[in-house]
Amino acid sequence: MSLQILELHRDIVRISGDDNRAFLQGQVTCDVDKITNTKAIRGALCNIKGRVIADFIALQHGDDIILQCGNGMGKTLHATLTKYAIFSKVSIALDTSMLAIGLISETGMELNNFRDSINLPGELLIEGDATFTENLVAIRIRGVLAREQIWLLDRSIPSEIAKNLIHDQTDWSRQDVLCGIAHINESISEQHTPQALNYDLSHVVDFKKGCYTGQEVVARMHYRGTPKKRIFLLSSKAMTGSKLLSSDGSEHKIIAKSFNESGGCFLAVLPITSEQNHTVFRLDDEYKSEAVIGNLSY
Repeated sequence: MSLQILELHRDIVRISGDDNRAFLQGQVTCDVDKITNTKAIRGALCNIKGRVIADFIALQHGDDIILQCGNGMGKTLHATLTKYAIFSKVSIALDTSMLAIGLISETGMELNNFRDSINLPGELLIEGDATFTENLVAIRIRGVLAREQIWLLDRSIPSEIAKNLIHDQTDWSRQDVLCGIAHINESISEQHTPQALNYDLSHVVDFKKGCYTGQEVVARMHYRGTPKKRIFLLSSKAMTGSKLLSSDGSEHKIIAKSFNESGGCFLAVLPITSEQNHTVFRLDDEYKSEAVIGNLSY
């Protein structure tokens, strides 16, 4: 597999002002103090009932904090944060000046060589490592294959990217599915706890950071309860499907999916007992194709 350079559809929310870190620390699941210009952190914003409104990648840019979220989720993130910001010295804005590019390769060396070609210094070893120039940022992203994002801070596209750019993010989304990253979109916003989305296992929630909106509910489940549902990875030879039908007659919505010529892979929120009970799942395609539970890396 050669290097893939993919256009990603993302929204950006920029938080500026003297209180931006203190304000965000009281709102989001990640530890804002750990965010720097060389370390990006995954996080989420919850409502008071502990349901996830949106997820994001956070990075420092100058004195500002940038939150990159899913396409279409920027307005929701902006509106929710703005509601809580009236007593803080912060400015919250949707930033349309940036573009996001995804890099996928079988080897980290190929990603290093590409970054060298666009004059981005350094080696990104683990998830969240970041490097930057005046107009570019590179961030290491979790994946079954080696992955990075390139943020173009002024929408100026280097020729090395422009000449090989794929205007399709299907392969990027498939990598998200395969490594169990469930991004929030409008259809599932405020429906699931972080635990149901495995955010406690994939380090989107920091249980040592202190209070934030919804923290009491999230922490109570972590310390005193057991989640009844979790994200599961499933695969099938099917080429379509939006729901899983289980052997007990219940239906389960697929929250992320990817298809290619070999079939589909899916993320679905299922009862925690599904695997140990040997529950059989079938898709709602015309063949009622079986979907098999796979392993996640976390």
